[in-house]
Amino acid sequence: MASGDAEALEGSSGFSSDSESEGESSLLEEEDDDNDEPEEVYSDLSEDELDEAEGAELPESGQGPGDEAKLPPDLQKHLKFLKGMSSILVNKLAKAECASLLHDSVESEFFVIDGDSLMVQHALNNNFYEGQNLHFFYSVEAFLFDITQKGAKYVIVFFKDAESMWLGNSYLLSLRSALILHLKKNTEIPVYTEFTNCFSLKWQAFVQENYPYFILISDEAFKLAGNKGMSSYLLKIFIFHTLGNKINVAMTSGMHSDIRRVYGYYINSKMVFTRCKKIHKDLESVHQAIVSFLSRNRTNGLTLGDDQNGLSVAKEVQQDIAQLQCLCPDGLDIRSSVCVVSCSVALKCHMHMLKCKENHNEAETANAKTMDEILTFQEATDLCRIYCAHVAILIHLPLVKRAQKKIDFKWVKPVSDFLQLQYVSQHFVLKTLEVTENWKGDMVHLCDLNDTILLARVALCSGMVDNTESCFQFGEIIEEEYKKLWQTLSSLTPDCDLGKAFPLQATSKMMVQEHENVLAEGALEIIPEVGLIPVNITMVEEYAGNIFKEYPTLSSDSSVVTALSENKEFDNLVDWCPDKGLSDDYERTRSSGFVEKTNDPWVRKRMLRNYQKLVRFHRFYGSTLEGNITKNIITNVQGAITVAPKAASVISGKSKKIPPKKKADLIAEENTRKKKEKEDVKQRDQWSLISKSIMKMIQENFDQGIKKLDEFLKKCSGDSVKLIAEMDVLENSFKIWVEHCQMTDSTKKNNVIAGRVMKRIHTILDKYEKQVDKSQLKQIASYLKELGFNKLAQTLPEIEQKAARSKISKKEDKFTVGVDPVRFQLQFMGPYLLRDERNDPDPRITHFIPDTWQRELLDAVDNNESAVIVAPTSSGKTYASYYCMEKVLRDSDDGVLVYVAPTKALVNQVVATVYNRFSKTLPDGMVVCGVLTRDYRQDALNCQILITVPQCLEMLMLTAQRQSWVKKLRYVIFDEVHCIGQEIGAEVWEHLLVMIRCPFLALSATIGKPESLAHWLQTVKNYWQQIEKTTENPVKVGGKKKQQIRQPRDQKSFKVRLVMYGERYNDLEKYTCSSDGSGIEFVAYHPCAALTVSHIEKYGFPSDLSLSPPESLRLFDTMAEVWTSWPRAQELNPEEYKEFKDKIVIKKSDVRKYEAELKDELLNWITSGHSDQVAAVLYKLKPRNVVNSPATMVKQFPMLVEALQKERQLPALFFSFSVSLVERLAKETFQHVTNKEQIKRGSDDAKKRLEVENKLRKLSKRAGKKTTF
Repeated sequence: MASGDAEALEGSSGFSSDSESEGESSLLEEEDDDNDEPEEVYSDLSEDELDEAEGAELPESGQGPGDEAKLPPDLQKHLKFLKGMSSILVNKLAKAECASLLHDSVESEFFVIDGDSLMVQHALNNNFYEGQNLHFFYSVEAFLFDITQKGAKYVIVFFKDAESMWLGNSYLLSLRSALILHLKKNTEIPVYTEFTNCFSLKWQAFVQENYPYFILISDEAFKLAGNKGMSSYLLKIFIFHTLGNKINVAMTSGMHSDIRRVYGYYINSKMVFTRCKKIHKDLESVHQAIVSFLSRNRTNGLTLGDDQNGLSVAKEVQQDIAQLQCLCPDGLDIRSSVCVVSCSVALKCHMHMLKCKENHNEAETANAKTMDEILTFQEATDLCRIYCAHVAILIHLPLVKRAQKKIDFKWVKPVSDFLQLQYVSQHFVLKTLEVTENWKGDMVHLCDLNDTILLARVALCSGMVDNTESCFQFGEIIEEEYKKLWQTLSSLTPDCDLGKAFPLQATSKMMVQEHENVLAEGALEIIPEVGLIPVNITMVEEYAGNIFKEYPTLSSDSSVVTALSENKEFDNLVDWCPDKGLSDDYERTRSSGFVEKTNDPWVRKRMLRNYQKLVRFHRFYGSTLEGNITKNIITNVQGAITVAPKAASVISGKSKKIPPKKKADLIAEENTRKKKEKEDVKQRDQWSLISKSIMKMIQENFDQGIKKLDEFLKKCSGDSVKLIAEMDVLENSFKIWVEHCQMTDSTKKNNVIAGRVMKRIHTILDKYEKQVDKSQLKQIASYLKELGFNKLAQTLPEIEQKAARSKISKKEDKFTVGVDPVRFQLQFMGPYLLRDERNDPDPRITHFIPDTWQRELLDAVDNNESAVIVAPTSSGKTYASYYCMEKVLRDSDDGVLVYVAPTKALVNQVVATVYNRFSKTLPDGMVVCGVLTRDYRQDALNCQILITVPQCLEMLMLTAQRQSWVKKLRYVIFDEVHCIGQEIGAEVWEHLLVMIRCPFLALSATIGKPESLAHWLQTVKNYWQQIEKTTENPVKVGGKKKQQIRQPRDQKSFKVRLVMYGERYNDLEKYTCSSDGSGIEFVAYHPCAALTVSHIEKYGFPSDLSLSPPESLRLFDTMAEVWTSWPRAQELNPEEYKEFKDKIVIKKSDVRKYEAELKDELLNWITSGHSDQVAAVLYKLKPRNVVNSPATMVKQFPMLVEALQKERQLPALFFSFSVSLVERLAKETFQHVTNKEQIKRGSDDAKKRLEVENKLRKLSKRAGKKTTF
């Protein structure tokens, strides 16, 4: 939201921003300057603006808005303080951005909904009419159901003090009690009502234990009768208090949702938490003053006896409920129970009030006129009869028959007062039932306790007819229910003579006044026909299919159709001004290719030169990403499709005799063997030539040397040469470790270097296990012993088993790592642990062996199937895209593949990759790759692989002039398809997935519910399959009859596969960064530190929370430290764990099993009553470093960059949701680098002096030469 919208937002919220009359001088007087913290860098308020707001004068006591002049002086003082604070914060609150509150790519964060804000949202809007309980509950449940279906994890909280907000309206007070009881009894939503207010210690403990991501609070301004607008101030205080606790706030105003997300205005606590934290004590004083004021006005002007207060009403309710349980031991329907008890208590209170009035009027006759404003006891009894009759109708009348025309009515003043008293009684009845343990009544119909419109209808009818039992016909069932209610009510009020059930109204008192709206006489408006206008457009019929048959269509003689046909049809195909053909968005896009026609040879030469430079740049850019791997594609003339290799079928129980090989086959095998031997000798000689340079590079820069080694291994075809190279690198790596140990103290060894040695051992034993000979195994065993892993060395085959020596000399101990082998691998070899990979090659892939899930992708492409691919970043899912591109290029010269990327940056990267990967000789005018974005286009319609953004592809598919190109589509690849759930532009992705008829690949690393997406896409494909079956046209052949002949089509499959893979190639390590003044410190952040015991107990571990090997090890150590008598400590000890024990090569799959065991064990701790130990584990995992203020961190950001450079962690990505903060970080870094450069170069004076000295030196040399001459 722009800052200019602040004023508009203030009008709809509870925050005031009158800068002339409001300030925070009272706030400043109570602040301690010594404890001042630097203002948040995220704040857009300058220091001058803050000083101006802080210096604003407070309004005088008689100048407040509304009725504030009538408020008590102490309350006026508190409100001035609150508004002064609001004037400071309103700028930020008005700039709250509308964002998605729930994330579809990951599990929902836990959040809290304020129950009273829920009331404000649904009970105080324009669509709610007082008395329509059912409508209110439907609105609330629809909202909660919507967010629950979207995966929201939340609880609802009703504060006890917040009840005072509704004391000015007895109906809303009873509705609130009904809502609380309904949510507790009839839903599975966690509801908390034990907190007094947001300042209570219980609430603080709850927040610290659960730490919600945000709290949903209403920011709407509202007033209820009698409270002078104080209710909305309580919610304002709650917002300030929440922000001060570093908890974000989501506002209810402006909330909306679509099929995937819930959107709302979101306030980040980082913007204002420093200022809000300082005023917590002041906010508590204001809160207490407002609650005290609201509690004094609880009866909304309804005068009861001096000794008649809420406490006595509550006692009467408790007595009547106990008596009702005796009368109906089997229980009653909740509507009947609330009806009879509330009417009983209301009648008793009313009779008591009448007696008090009579005694008071006898003493003071001057107030006798007040008796006319109160119902007599008989009139109150008639009203209770009407109320009971309306409840009987509610119980038995079907909902479809309760729909009534809205009437304009008004209860007369005495009747309205009595109804308010009855609603107060209902409130206490519901609160008593909430704590009554042995209540047997049904609570299902709490949402339908009364209906004011129906009650008014019954009251009107009772005053119009003779209300004898014979004249007022309810029906047998409803009449029986009404009599039962009246009999129960009479039993609860034995001291009151209520009379018989009929007539409903024995007195002539008018209960309700109806105001009829008489319609003005005149001709009635004719409603036009409703339906679709028939059109005959081939493109519309092709894409719409049979949809139009489900909707009404206007006939050709309809008045609407004839009115349209009277107008002249617009059939002009050229613009009327410049007389040129109509263009589309594609034509209006700037072309950057060699496509413009010109007769000037110099212009054509320059354009061709620029085009060649662009192509050369793309190929260079692509080579920097993947190396030079260009492949020349030859079109398959027959259009043959590569089929995945099938495994040889084996019939169980039968052995098929293999025929002897022919002589020609034996000769061919011998030639192949000799050729392979020659190739191995050649590669061995090549390794002997470059091995020294690679070993030297490894000693100088290990990472660069290993990169060169990998490049050589990719070119090798024989495993024997690869094994020799790996053994040489292993020997060199161990020498580096030995040199490190000789030059370093034993307590300061860098075990990461030893981890590189173990990495080479892992690679050799895993990939070349069959090729390793005995001498090489002995060499590996010696290295393991030198590292201190004697047990692992003994597990190697063909190694002599020697008894372990009791003592190890210091010389032998010099090269040991000092850590047990399993713990060493988990702690220092996390990034190097191997994955489970297949060893059988796939003939479709030459340069690597694909995994099972990758082969499934290749099978889908070979079969022309669609697929939804969900795999982590850099896991290899993009390779299926390039395999699909190659397939389309090989199949024909006119088939088109479209690659859809979400951003132009990704478009440029993919274009460069395609130029670097593929080369093909095509007919004149055709190219391999083209680009189309909103800014430019290059060979978009004359290429076989088009790289574009979704908006441009939609433009092409919906343009009539491009339909011939659309028919050439063979495949569409959607990269980052999770953008279908983003806030802006998501509909374009959805349109494309629905419109395309060719197969597709949808790639993503973060899809919340991939099964749902795949199911929806399969339904789309099923629809198109049905359309293609029904739109095949019959063809006449020879005779009189028509024969159905299928038109030739390309092989096309309508199947949508879901391919999922969850293992990351690289683990993500989490750290926090802080500065103590001497430098930057990185502290490991354990993912479990972000969880709470209650979250684990209710929801378990999030599916996207994975642990790296060091994090799993740290979790075990912490668990063992917290619970010293842990029964499974020995079993889950890394050295004794079944998947790790005596293993030289520990793989990532083994670590994943260990991680799952630890998580399950933590859950078992909670279920077995050891929640305190779990809480202690989570507490110990939290980082202990001191977090600096944001302002300090911004200033020290350049030091963070330098620290990352020293750790060789650059380049790095920095993320922030604030553009201004990103710009500020860039400026700080630039200024820091500039200052260091100036210091290094010296001052300008020194530079000038040096230049002068150089000139003098040159002049002296020249003078010396002349003298010599």
